[in-house]
Amino acid sequence: MKKITLLLILLLSINIIGCIKSKSKNISKLEEEKAYVKAEKVSKGSLSQYIRFAGDIHGEDEATVYPKATGILLKNTVTEGEFVRKGSIIALIDRNEVGYKFNKYPVESPLTGIVGRLLLARGETVYPQTPVAIIADIGRVKIKINISEKDLGYISHGQEAKVIVDTYPKEGFIGYINKISPMLDPQTRTCPSEIIVDNTGHRLKPGMFAHVEMKIKEKAGIYYTTQEAISREGNGYYIFIAKNGKAEKRKVTIGLREKDKIELTSGILGNENIITVGKEKLKNGTLIEITNE
Repeated sequence: MKKITLLLILLLSINIIGCIKSKSKNISKLEEEKAYVKAEKVSKGSLSQYIRFAGDIHGEDEATVYPKATGILLKNTVTEGEFVRKGSIIALIDRNEVGYKFNKYPVESPLTGIVGRLLLARGETVYPQTPVAIIADIGRVKIKINISEKDLGYISHGQEAKVIVDTYPKEGFIGYINKISPMLDPQTRTCPSEIIVDNTGHRLKPGMFAHVEMKIKEKAGIYYTTQEAISREGNGYYIFIAKNGKAEKRKVTIGLREKDKIELTSGILGNENIITVGKEKLKNGTLIEITNE
């Protein structure tokens, strides 16, 4: 009898130990399957849509100066960056044409502005087709852009544009659309246009490279999230919502984009937590733990 009792106790102990080990394995497995993620509340506010262009800065009026005579350049009478008025003498030429004795033939500025560049040095031969200098009026500057056919409907004369140059990367210069061509270029399907910017202090220089952006849409009171939270599947998009310790896969549609922010036009029910980091291995129903560290 005692032997039977001892045997029963031994079998019961083995069974209990087996259950504990099995439970421990199951817990360990669940821990292994749990995903550690970062999540953020869906944002609500305003987003704007922009179109962007790039182009070189020019003086509002620019002129390449040509001499009216053949000869040798005696000297430039101005320096680069110097302000000149229309009719000012900017260079002198020794006319060495037959029938002319030595004389100083003047080359005049065709407009009021600054001397942007002097193109020749003393002693060089010049002809009527030889450029001598570039004069530019930079009280206002212009940027020439080409607007695509699909964006043309958003642009109108007088519309505001923000201009940024690498010299002042944190500062925007405000200009406006001054010209829109009545015709599109048949080769590129773009419309040549021009932006004018007031240039007080002459901080914008002809030849600078300009980045231009123009706001074409704005929406307020919308839900949006960051680009990293959205995944693509076929022709659609989806996100993962953190809900009751699990990841819930949610199909969404998107709208406006502003930098890394994207409007969610459907798929969001309200103040929900969207998983932003760690979503790559998630499936619908995956156990998660939000770390946000």
